[in-house]
Amino acid sequence: MVVGFTPSLGESLSAIAFGCENRQNYEQHQVVIQEDVYEKVKSAYQLQLLKHFQVQASLNLPIVIDGQV
Repeated sequence: MVVGFTPSLGESLSAIAFGCENRQNYEQHQVVIQEDVYEKVKSAYQLQLLKHFQVQASLNLPIVIDGQV
């Protein structure tokens, strides 16, 4: 763990926190890259999560197991 940052280890976060709005979006987009996560914030909830965990950029690769993301 890095001192000064809030760890997300053990947290359960909804999919919207990572740049897509629902499961279908993750299935369509194999990779979701956000260089500046604050540029396309979709909701106040997402903004709150990003600020809480001090997120600045994001790279997301959905893992699909038995049809579930």
